[in-house]
Amino acid sequence: MGPAEAFVAGLFASEDAHLLRLRATMEAEGLPAIQLPATTARALQLLLSLAGCRRVLEIGTLAGYSALWIARALPDGGQVVSIDRDPSRTGLARRLTASTEVSDRLEFRTGEAMDILEAEREKGAHWDAVFLDADKEDLPRYVAIARDLLLAGGLLLVDNALWKGQVADPGVEDQATEAIREMLRQVASDSGFDATILTVGDGLLVARRR
Repeated sequence: MGPAEAFVAGLFASEDAHLLRLRATMEAEGLPAIQLPATTARALQLLLSLAGCRRVLEIGTLAGYSALWIARALPDGGQVVSIDRDPSRTGLARRLTASTEVSDRLEFRTGEAMDILEAEREKGAHWDAVFLDADKEDLPRYVAIARDLLLAGGLLLVDNALWKGQVADPGVEDQATEAIREMLRQVASDSGFDATILTVGDGLLVARRR
């Protein structure tokens, strides 16, 4: 985290005891340090609150860090469903968030994201927001389904939209970077979305379903 982002985090995105415990446990468990920066989490939280979101679907749980930020943006009776293929991660997230004041808004499901997204579409489910923070190679497929799940005015939010600046470097052609580029072009060319990228953290794609 650079000095400017640290300054912003200190003013607007301080972590309470629950979030600090989550971060410390992730380090102790040897999980990759890929959770949202607090500044991105705060931006995400504010966007969800401003949009009046009540039901949020998250792809990529890790240990529940971002899910906790999201849950705190929701009103009473709100729900965030966080999906991860790794049962050890959903189990850890469940345990670490059980004592929080928003535990009743949190649900962690274990399974393949594509399978769950497809099932949600097949049953006609609709969500106020979908947040994608998982494997990059499948982002175009995730977005195609998320589009159908979003209510009018709903938010599609994607972390790592700038991918450490690599999406803007034509010399970088690895699979993950190419998938992110494809996803960004997909959203930019879709008349069903109003979208931009916020240059916070590693870039946050924000798209509003028309």
